Amino acid sequence: MADRQKYEFDIAVSFAGENRRYVSDVVEAIKGEMTVFYDEDYQVEAWGEDGIEYFSKVYLDRARYVVLFVSQYYANKMWTKVERRSALSRAATQRSAYNLPIRLDDTQLDGLLPTVIYLDARRLGIE
Repeated sequence: MADRQKYEFDIAVSFAGENRRYVSDVVEAIKGEMTVFYDEDYQVEAWGEDGIEYFSKVYLDRARYVVLFVSQYYANKMWTKVERRSALSRAATQRSAYNLPIRLDDTQLDGLLPTVIYLDARRLGIE
């Protein structure tokens, strides 16, 4: 499914505001190589929209992959929960990997099985 369909974004990033500085650096490093949904770049597009509907569509339909930046902050935020639920829903119906988690700390994330392979930002850095 993912290989045949055209997506507006190669990736959509999902993160807590407390991790924005790190995520912003990652997004800047990959923007020339990939199309990225990063919330600050789409403020005008989202202006006046219902946030739950808008973000659900982004994380369910508009991106080829979702990169989840998992942290203690991410696990407890309302908006990251909306994004995560949409991404998990898509992953349930897609045969290939869709959710690409990056660990910022040791937080276990509800909805992602412990067998899902993470990248660890503490060891890998931005590169």
